[in-house]
Amino acid sequence: MLWKLFKNNTGDNKYDCITVCRDCADICLLTASLIARNSKYAKDLMVVCARVCKDCAEACRKSCEGENSCGPECMSCAVACSECADLCNQS
Repeated sequence: MLWKLFKNNTGDNKYDCITVCRDCADICLLTASLIARNSKYAKDLMVVCARVCKDCAEACRKSCEGENSCGPECMSCAVACSECADLCNQS
């Protein structure tokens, strides 16, 4: 898996970004599933989802900095995660 390439680079922006993005994707998927079935736990998980999306957006923005930038993909991810965090915080 891709994360193994960066496993020994803790503190590296790309490693941090990949780790947070994977967690974010899992939490967003679970949150969406709970919302879709009108689970009583959906609102609780939306709080966590908003926090993780905010962290993911920050990690993606950091990963876009410098000469080893990921490029437009990370910035697109940052924008999407920021929007998701805002939506979760509104509910």
